[in-house]
Amino acid sequence: MKTKRIALLHGLLSLSLLTTPAFAAEARDPAQLNATVATLQQMNEALEKIGPEPRSCTQVPHAEPIRLASEGTERGGGDIRRSDTDAAWFLGRSPIRTCLEIAPGFGPSAEEVARTLERAFTTWSDYIAEREVNLRRPEELQIHLNHELMPQCDGSEHLKFCFGVNTPETERIRKLYQNPTAFAHKTTYDTQTGRGKGFIWIAPPGSADPAQNVPDWTGKNHLFAQLLHELGHVAGTEHIEGTIMEADFSKRLFPHGSKGALSRIDGLKMLALPKDSFPNTKGGIGFPGENAEAAATFTKFTGRRPAGPVSAELLFSNEPKSQSTLILLLKDKKGVTKLALPMSRGGKRPVSTGFYSPLAVFKAVTRDQVQNEGTSGFIAIVQVKDARGRNFPATLEVNTTGGFGPVHVSFIENGEKKDLYNTFAWDWKAE
Repeated sequence: MKTKRIALLHGLLSLSLLTTPAFAAEARDPAQLNATVATLQQMNEALEKIGPEPRSCTQVPHAEPIRLASEGTERGGGDIRRSDTDAAWFLGRSPIRTCLEIAPGFGPSAEEVARTLERAFTTWSDYIAEREVNLRRPEELQIHLNHELMPQCDGSEHLKFCFGVNTPETERIRKLYQNPTAFAHKTTYDTQTGRGKGFIWIAPPGSADPAQNVPDWTGKNHLFAQLLHELGHVAGTEHIEGTIMEADFSKRLFPHGSKGALSRIDGLKMLALPKDSFPNTKGGIGFPGENAEAAATFTKFTGRRPAGPVSAELLFSNEPKSQSTLILLLKDKKGVTKLALPMSRGGKRPVSTGFYSPLAVFKAVTRDQVQNEGTSGFIAIVQVKDARGRNFPATLEVNTTGGFGPVHVSFIENGEKKDLYNTFAWDWKAE
């Protein structure tokens, strides 16, 4: 289904949009803009017919259930899905009592483990605030992840972390998975209070793949990234491709796996879009290795050849009366060129379309309420002028397919779609 969705979206973008008259000229005619609006509507309708992407069931190398398990209970294929499945374990501002158990020979010291865990909690708390997750949510459905670390585990904890420690309970759950590097397991949840209990198990070093010594928790950001992933489940988020929450996340922990985005929640996609504002993004022109094309694009829009490495930054204006909602900065050693990307308009409204999938992202469940961010994105038609003052139609794509990075801008010249800006190179650089 996912391949079909991507193929359809690529086809609609690269074929339908490119053959739309608005992309063959400078898109100043209202009739051309109307044609573009119609194309965007067709895209939106096609996405709605496909529906949400299915849940991933990848078995190797990441820990996915061999038998489906739901928050402390095993489920067969015919069971009705519980409402709190994939939902946040702890709602409200009350601190989560946490504790640690660390096995001898785990790798990082107890002090390093505690610092890494604190960093993971802080990263999620900052992300939730930045993306305005709790904006307009009632207090009882808010997710804050405030926590306090207990001196030791005594049974009164809400969330227990087992670093390389095996117990009968962790072993029972581990058998539901194949070669896990970690898992989060919710044992209880009270929909009346919005609070639960559970534990996060982190595999002993080398236990998932002894031949390659995976996991190796002394690797840079390996333990941090794994904790980010598991705490994402605690925060009510299921597997979301292109983010730290992707199903086969642990492939990054292998010696020859991708090390990109080990220290960030967003990757090729943004996990959650802000409600009332939009973060500025950093990126580049074109894709890695396409130096000639990137240099030609830089020259086209700045009027000169690039001096040294080229980078770019996309600035989002959040002022409603702003003439241009987008500013693209092209940078090299000689300075910065500012490009305005005004929104194309069909009448009084910008030409754009959005899409949404109800996957669990910061999902909160109480006895009679459910709140879920889901995954979303949009496509908007903008315009850009080159160094000679010629106007070109362009597209702004946010979270469309994941293949271009979270944010991608392309312009149309002679019926051909060309890259102007994307976050791909930035997100996948080695860390």
